[in-house]
Amino acid sequence: MKVNVLRSGGFAGLTTAWEVRVDEQPDPAQWVQLVDSCPWNDPDKCSPGQDRYVYELKAGPHRTMLGEEYLQGPWRVLVDRVRADGRRVG
Repeated sequence: MKVNVLRSGGFAGLTTAWEVRVDEQPDPAQWVQLVDSCPWNDPDKCSPGQDRYVYELKAGPHRTMLGEEYLQGPWRVLVDRVRADGRRVG
């Protein structure tokens, strides 16, 4: 499974993306548990404001978009972990 985080917007309107291949990580079971802890079935929460980031997250069959103000709890943990352990793409 791949986990992708795409961040767009902000002051300069730049897009940055990160990717993790879970099966290549030393702790794939923890990654699966983290992905499963996210409320993927909740509706997207995206109300971009001026100079605010919007995050698009993908993990296996799951996909959501969140405004930075909604990046809390398991979403925040997932994004921070992908950024720390993943590689920048694009």
